[in-house]
Amino acid sequence: MDLLNAITILLVIFIGQSHGASVYPKGVQFDYSLNNVVVINDLNAGDHNSSVEVRAGLRLTTIWESGQKKLLEFVLLSPNVHGQDKHFSLSPSSEDRFLVEFDKNEANIYLQETDTISMKNLKKGIASIFQFFPGNTQESDVCGECSVAYEEISDRKFVKRKIKCTVDDQDVYKRREEPLGIIMPNARNTEYHFDTTGSIEKIENVEFFRISLAGNTEIGATVDSRISLTLTSQKDAKDHVKESYEDVLKEFKDYKKFPSLFLEKEDLLSEEKSENLIQLVKKLKKRLANERIGTEFLSHATVQLVQEARKASSEDLIKLLNSKISKDIKGQILDILGASQTVEAYNAVKKSVDFKNIEEFPLVERYLQSLAVGSQPKVDVIKDLLEVLKADKAENPKLTETLIQTISSMTYNYISLNQENSNHEIQKVVQEFYTTKIEKTTSSPRKLMFLRGLTNLKSKNTISLLINFVLYEKKTLAVTAMKALVSMPREYFAMDHVKTFEDIYHQKLRKFDSSLRTMSIEILLDPLFYRTSGKDLILSLKSMGPTDEVKQFLLQRVKMDSEKDEEFKSFTTKVFNEDPKLNNYHNLGTKGLSTALSRKFLTYPSFNSTLISVQEIDKGILKRGIVDMTLESKHNRFSYFTIGLYADGLSSFVGGSNSEEDDEPKEEEPAATAGMELLVQGNYLRPLVFFNGQGELMGHVWSGTASQLTPAYQSTTLLHDHREVIWLQNGLPVTINVMGAMSINLNGQVSLSIWYKNANSRVLQEIGLAVTGKVSIDTEWAQLANEFTMQQQPTLDLVSDIDFSGDPLICMQLSQPDSLVKLTHTKTENIEGLKRKYKHEKKMKYKIPGYTHVLNRKNNEICNQIHSSKEN
Repeated sequence: MDLLNAITILLVIFIGQSHGASVYPKGVQFDYSLNNVVVINDLNAGDHNSSVEVRAGLRLTTIWESGQKKLLEFVLLSPNVHGQDKHFSLSPSSEDRFLVEFDKNEANIYLQETDTISMKNLKKGIASIFQFFPGNTQESDVCGECSVAYEEISDRKFVKRKIKCTVDDQDVYKRREEPLGIIMPNARNTEYHFDTTGSIEKIENVEFFRISLAGNTEIGATVDSRISLTLTSQKDAKDHVKESYEDVLKEFKDYKKFPSLFLEKEDLLSEEKSENLIQLVKKLKKRLANERIGTEFLSHATVQLVQEARKASSEDLIKLLNSKISKDIKGQILDILGASQTVEAYNAVKKSVDFKNIEEFPLVERYLQSLAVGSQPKVDVIKDLLEVLKADKAENPKLTETLIQTISSMTYNYISLNQENSNHEIQKVVQEFYTTKIEKTTSSPRKLMFLRGLTNLKSKNTISLLINFVLYEKKTLAVTAMKALVSMPREYFAMDHVKTFEDIYHQKLRKFDSSLRTMSIEILLDPLFYRTSGKDLILSLKSMGPTDEVKQFLLQRVKMDSEKDEEFKSFTTKVFNEDPKLNNYHNLGTKGLSTALSRKFLTYPSFNSTLISVQEIDKGILKRGIVDMTLESKHNRFSYFTIGLYADGLSSFVGGSNSEEDDEPKEEEPAATAGMELLVQGNYLRPLVFFNGQGELMGHVWSGTASQLTPAYQSTTLLHDHREVIWLQNGLPVTINVMGAMSINLNGQVSLSIWYKNANSRVLQEIGLAVTGKVSIDTEWAQLANEFTMQQQPTLDLVSDIDFSGDPLICMQLSQPDSLVKLTHTKTENIEGLKRKYKHEKKMKYKIPGYTHVLNRKNNEICNQIHSSKEN
């Protein structure tokens, strides 16, 4: 029997037209025993788990039918929860009736008004098991809108498989970045067994979910639900049959009709009363102290407090901000309120912190930066901040730029989360305001601020404007515009844009600054473009001179990307092998100092994280350096923190030959500048300027500024932010909550000796990571949960030694000390009627050995040269 014939017969049987038989012929009573076991466990299926078992009898009788329309009376007999040798009843009566109406592909249910929500959901779940329409590919039932497939197993057995079930639930939120989400492979199968008369003698439903973090697939939980319905007897029940549809409804007149089998949420009375926000802050105050910044303790406390802050009113938040308990930890409280992303928190901050008071600016910036990287931006907050920016008189340029970056970040994040809204009016408004300011502002610093704002806005409609700045404006504006282009999603670029980036690298239009050329490389080597642009890029290496840092940068990028991508490696290998003049040591040997490398930063049992370091060297000194930390899943990567260093105009100060005078545009030596650009979760923050001009530089030299470790950035932001509800076939909701935070304490140290002509710098980054997750089932009669927590405190230490007694030499050492990964799994079970509470906690610690990252051979040689000269 082929599948089409089997489905046809099953459909005919169901509607009662096959040989006068029916799955449930009118006037026949079928009695089933029902058993449902639900188990929540950790991914390793440990000995201890949380489970609940429901048993009942089920009586089913078709009491009226006409064509494809049928009314089935269900009676739930003595439903009870079992546990070892105990049980308790779920229903006040031994017989609990409800009515189900099947009409073609639709189902309605009639339930008693007195039923609790948990009981209503259980009955809807039972009814939906009997909802099968062979031949359908889409069905709606208690699990939501599902794609379905029916498969014949034998002449008397078929299986219904459900995938991609979606529920319209407003209380669901997810990060758009896949590595910060969850992975949930699952199976939802129901087997139907028929006896020789065509009646269903057994139904077996199995649902299994493996829920894990995308960034670490070994952390999470499983949910396993199994329903078994076994026919125990059948007998004549013609006295139950009704003459008309109206007669049936008259008998069930006191019942409420639900037009679908969709389930209802409930506010659980059994839920423990949570502490209010102020009480929780008092309890966690030691973990919120300033010295805890950059630690796992602060990250874990932040996760706990954000959940409570989202429930708080503006009045309660104002009390918190103005209370004595917040005085010494106000920065951390503002991080938490920014991460909460609520309008109530925004209103409370505006009333408690003076945006115009320059003394309170560090607190204002702390809140705005946390708001900028949040995962649930509110359009009303964006609109209000835009009004604040429009009224800004530029009395505090730092506030102006922070507002610009915050608004653009929130706008892009909002658009990314609401892609179904094709209008995106808020993006148009923000973009128009920024571009108007850029075009009409004569002040270069102010123009630069709004141009930087386009970096976070990532609007496809600004590409032409930015390219014009790259091609025709002065270096500072051109480089800023190019950074905005690099930040764009690559799919925004058309082939004419790609052609422009090729012209910039190959300098076909004019001589371009080396940073513009190296950033063009980053775009052209993208997987979308390297097959059309990559060959000419690689062939340009044949003309590489002994100190051509741009082409050295290209070579390093090609090597780095080849290590990560097999397809790219195959492509580049073919290009090299086709040209003997290219594929030789003269072209491929390390010549300059520019580097691009990728190294593992974190791995199991922590997250899968990579460290990417890109250093563009010019005339022997760092011109543009990036250290990027990414979190990776199977198919995607997400940048969670990036340190960017830049410098210019220092060649006259440290000496060195103009090694690229043939390649660089003929501009006069720019003013001495240096600074740091930070990206948190892909969002640019206000840049930190170390000095601007040789006068400021010499002032720092003589005063010894930052000769000790000095904080450059301190903040705690949310990483994971996921809430989702899955409805099981039995009507039970599985709630998945995952929240993670990252606390960063970034410190810098610089010493410079004009007498000995050397300099030393150190960037110390302390990172506190904490992720908590909870997979739970909550009903009025049972609460099951599996909770997990992962904490780690990795540190990254970058030390640079520079010798400019002759041609400048730079040695970089990148290391990370030992760290500890702490995992905690907690399983809880609370079955109300059995008065049984159970809790099992398992803690594990893993020591991660520290190591020094190997950069490249050239760097090693320079380090040996510098350090050996010191010893001598």
